[in-house]
Amino acid sequence: MNEILSVFDARFYYLNPHSIAPLIVASISLIFGSFIHRLEQKSDFTRCLLYFYVSSAAWLYGFSLVLNSRFSPSATFWSYVFYIGLILTPAAMFHISVNITNKYPRQRHFLAFVYLQALV
Repeated sequence: MNEILSVFDARFYYLNPHSIAPLIVASISLIFGSFIHRLEQKSDFTRCLLYFYVSSAAWLYGFSLVLNSRFSPSATFWSYVFYIGLILTPAAMFHISVNITNKYPRQRHFLAFVYLQALV
């Protein structure tokens, strides 16, 4: 339990100047993805773009916070976030390609399988 609480304790982090750029890009990615999705919320294409931007932001946030971690429990937690974003980004890219080629209704179950495989 102490290790989980150490993830959110500011004393276990320091400011690494090399982590500022990924933090900024991840924030911009989340803002841009939510803006695109809000333009047309019922569209499958904007939803898969949102998935791509959220997974990219998780990848970048995890990477940045691993660079800032002083101790291994917090670095381990953020490396899991980093890994989830790293694995979900290609799955979201595949989702975008299926949606662009208009094969989404036929491959909906396969896409669910790809996302499930990426998370397991």
